[in-house]
Amino acid sequence: MCGIAGIAGKRDVVQLSNLRIMADTLAHRGPDGEGIDIIEINHNKDLFIGLVHRRLAIIDLSEAARQPIDNEDGTIWLVHNGEIYNYKDIQKLLICKGHKFKSNSDSEVILHAYEEWGTECLQRLHGMFAFGLFDSRKKILLLAVDRFGIKPLYYHENSNSLIFASELRAIIRSGIPEKIIDRLAVNSFLAYGSIQAPLTAVRGAYSILPAHYLVYDFSSCQKKIIQYWNPFKEKQGESLCDGAKIYRQLREILEESIRKHLVSDVPVGLFLSGGIDSSTLVALANKLKEGALRSFSVIFREREFSEEKYSHLISDLYCKNHTEIRISQDDIFNLMPRAFDAMDQPTIDGINVYALSKYVRDTGIKVVLSGQGGDEVFGGYPTFKKIPFMQRMYNLVRPLPLSSRKTLSNIFDGFGNSRLKGTKISQILESNGDYLALYLIERQILGANERSYFLKNNQEKGLFNGLPLEVAHALSSDIRTADVYDKISFLELRLYLANTLLRDGDFMSMSQGLEVRVPFLDHELVDYIFTVSQKIKIDKALPKPLLVNAVKDLLPKEIYLRKKMGFTFPWVPWLRHKFHLQMQEVFNDFPLNNAIGLDVNRCQGLLRVFLQNKPYVHWSQVWAIYVLMNWCNKNEIGR
Repeated sequence: MCGIAGIAGKRDVVQLSNLRIMADTLAHRGPDGEGIDIIEINHNKDLFIGLVHRRLAIIDLSEAARQPIDNEDGTIWLVHNGEIYNYKDIQKLLICKGHKFKSNSDSEVILHAYEEWGTECLQRLHGMFAFGLFDSRKKILLLAVDRFGIKPLYYHENSNSLIFASELRAIIRSGIPEKIIDRLAVNSFLAYGSIQAPLTAVRGAYSILPAHYLVYDFSSCQKKIIQYWNPFKEKQGESLCDGAKIYRQLREILEESIRKHLVSDVPVGLFLSGGIDSSTLVALANKLKEGALRSFSVIFREREFSEEKYSHLISDLYCKNHTEIRISQDDIFNLMPRAFDAMDQPTIDGINVYALSKYVRDTGIKVVLSGQGGDEVFGGYPTFKKIPFMQRMYNLVRPLPLSSRKTLSNIFDGFGNSRLKGTKISQILESNGDYLALYLIERQILGANERSYFLKNNQEKGLFNGLPLEVAHALSSDIRTADVYDKISFLELRLYLANTLLRDGDFMSMSQGLEVRVPFLDHELVDYIFTVSQKIKIDKALPKPLLVNAVKDLLPKEIYLRKKMGFTFPWVPWLRHKFHLQMQEVFNDFPLNNAIGLDVNRCQGLLRVFLQNKPYVHWSQVWAIYVLMNWCNKNEIGR
């Protein structure tokens, strides 16, 4: 795992000083080494590209694996972040085709795979990755991201240059883009607590979407962005319905995924919460390694939020070396400034990952396996039940004319808390009733009317309920033929997981030089799950029945029959007591509020009502505004 960056343009733009700034900004991602190279693109046009790599050595620790790396004749150059788990298989095939390798790194395999198959090589890569590849023969730059967006990649283009990096702040600090907030991104952030890709907080900077690649042609100065994976396009024939056979096959695929994710030249650890996903992961991984893997759990002092009882059950069964990390309100208060320093984009999530990553990295562990992705593919979120219910609600009022639905909407808008009961019901009644629209309503922390209330000159054009229009159209097309369960699963993978959990997990863990691997997001596993009949995936009496029935022999009943908690902090008491002074100070910053486009008085009113213990203001709403202002202040955006 590493940090990568690059600048392409005229020689006066591709300066070593700019590249050095980007390398220094990404130093936390790769404390084990640095590489910078400047390559000529076109002598007559004075075009150059500078490539930056910061190394976190995990596989092939030798100097032969340093980057940027080139092929035998120096015509193709690569910087790569991530891990390719099937690189040895691909390497053997390439050697048979005559390719010569100077290292045993997975990164060099990408380079030769591209040389052999072009962009089709992406179909062969199994793993998490983001890379920039310059082909001097074709005069093109290829930027690519793995199927789920586990490893992010950002870019900014103007008339003089194209710049890319693993983190947005490396682009910001290069001095090339203007430090102007993107107003559409502000709207998107207030809707979901994270900015929906490809938007970023900085105007003119974008992220590469999961399962997409960008090709920039320096001869024509044109770019194209292409999607290379969609599980529903790969799906053929009838859905699988034989339960016993499915559970056996799923178990085999899952065990193989974990086996691949354990490959490393440094020690590997495990995150254990005590939920179904992490318990399954720890059980299978430690069975493979005979209990030798070190595991880590977070224990909150606020017992109603602690999963200590459940993590004990699993650690006693499977872990010979288990560490409990006890976290208090004071611990988080003391960590908060550094967590905000690590925050690459504003998010209401991620502080928990920062805290856990810091403590784990302090033990000397550089790689951990996480259960992320399990809720999305096995139906662990409330959305899998709520959205079908919302669809039924919509169907009841669909025969009514829109004017009548709006009247009902206005009645409901004043009831309940705005988290679901009031504003969300009114939005359901006024929606078009499709699954994407309902999903977005359910995932929102502030509805469209609420965002308009808190934003001055609210920008909605180009958005569909806070989601970029082009993404909304593409997702609607992607899920058109899928059944209900798979529609929701894919939306969770592409939106909440990619834009919040994985993005936050990347920059928070990498701020500590810790690589987090996610075996539940092996694409062969996900592809298989999408071939299974919906009937096998749903059971009113059993959570995540597909997974549980495949691993039931490994887990105590207390684990798979327990109520889901989720890995989150007890924010309500913390924000109302320990953090309220910091929030009040930021909410009172009139110039910053104005620069972002927030209505100061209305935002202050929201905070005041929250601190008065009113139940209809959710903690995420005030936290989102605080995070946004804090992030803009730290990064001098809009100042």
